Amino acid sequence: MANQTQWHCVSDGALKKILFDEMDTLVESYLNRPSKMLRDKIVKLGFAIVSQHQPDDSETKALNYLGRVLEEIHSGSLVIDDIQDGSDMRRGKPSLHIEYGEASAICLGNWMYFRAISGLPRLGLSESQKVAIYEAYMRTLDIGHRGQMLDLNFTPERHMNDLENVVHCIHRFKTGGLVGFGFFAGAVVADQHLDRDAALLDIGVALGVALQRFNDIKNLATASPDHIPTDLKDLRPSFLWGVLERPHAQSLLEAVHDEDAEGIFQIIQSVGGVKGLVTLVDDWFKASLDSLTTECSGWEVLGQREKILKVFEGIRDGYFKGFDSSSHR
Repeated sequence: MANQTQWHCVSDGALKKILFDEMDTLVESYLNRPSKMLRDKIVKLGFAIVSQHQPDDSETKALNYLGRVLEEIHSGSLVIDDIQDGSDMRRGKPSLHIEYGEASAICLGNWMYFRAISGLPRLGLSESQKVAIYEAYMRTLDIGHRGQMLDLNFTPERHMNDLENVVHCIHRFKTGGLVGFGFFAGAVVADQHLDRDAALLDIGVALGVALQRFNDIKNLATASPDHIPTDLKDLRPSFLWGVLERPHAQSLLEAVHDEDAEGIFQIIQSVGGVKGLVTLVDDWFKASLDSLTTECSGWEVLGQREKILKVFEGIRDGYFKGFDSSSHR
């Protein structure tokens, strides 16, 4: 709820209803749609990696709030994404722009970015902690919008000579940046000494990149000799583009243009299918984690590698629970 003291000039009851009740109600309703709530877990993981103790009441309040911040940033970006992508449904219900019109949806989606962080001063954190979180928050929004611009202008033809790097940058700047912020913010709640922030942030970023890759692979799992996955049909920057050698990427592009579902399916099988792609993500994340924890030498993250891997494996298994990889080898 907004701090209404600064709105004392708004005396009209109808205006108050729009400014406070309706906007907050619409956003809360959207936030309460079904969600994996992975981002809340990421914040608490960041705390657990650094802290030597269980969070006390004030730390628990801060962690819960920051988890909510992550969900709200992500949700705001989804509102805008749905307008840009022309998506009519989100989390089992009509997208916000379908329910309330594009103009109101843009306003609410953008507002979520500011609404999310507005309560930070009331969490009882030190000035250095608040500054660190604010600065990381602003960097996240900055780089996330840059990643979105790359995403919106992505075409395989344009980036054929650099597909692996371009796809990785999009994943790193968007989902990676957001998850990295959450991981880092949770760590800051545990320890306000900020000399460790770069490696901490990159561990969270790697976790976010892996999450996005799993999301892409799950979409690719719908491929069959009779069906083209939507991410490929719409030429989205799917993880698949980033793992193919140029001749195979060119073949995939031609198959998409020709609506050749059989050819697309065979290209996916050529890299090991869903199982092979998941293994690539597993190997990449573990190698990244080994490198980053080495950079953190001398503090407790070295002893927390298994805890990070457990969260990573939980995310992976959550995406592919009940999935029969035998038909997508």
